[in-house]
Amino acid sequence: MGTVLRRRVCRDLLTTREAADLLRVRPLTVALWVRAGKLPAVPMGDGGLGHPRDQVLDLAAWGGALTEALTALEAVRELALSIGAESEAADIGRLIDTLRP
Repeated sequence: MGTVLRRRVCRDLLTTREAADLLRVRPLTVALWVRAGKLPAVPMGDGGLGHPRDQVLDLAAWGGALTEALTALEAVRELALSIGAESEAADIGRLIDTLRP
């Protein structure tokens, strides 16, 4: 592999540690996601694995959006409880439980 191509590939791949830091999880979690097929990995020349930067960023964005959605749903659930809408609050609680990782 040429030097220029090698540099480009390295910029497009993150190490497991870099991916874990970006996703705010432990490297073991990244390894488990790779094993489960949730995150691709390619062998690197140093014996480690590389993870496509764009796919890690997509996963990070999805996780951020999910966190925001869960926070908003918790607020709506609390509002429903405060106005005495227990049935609706229970429905929202079940939705939160379904979405929570």
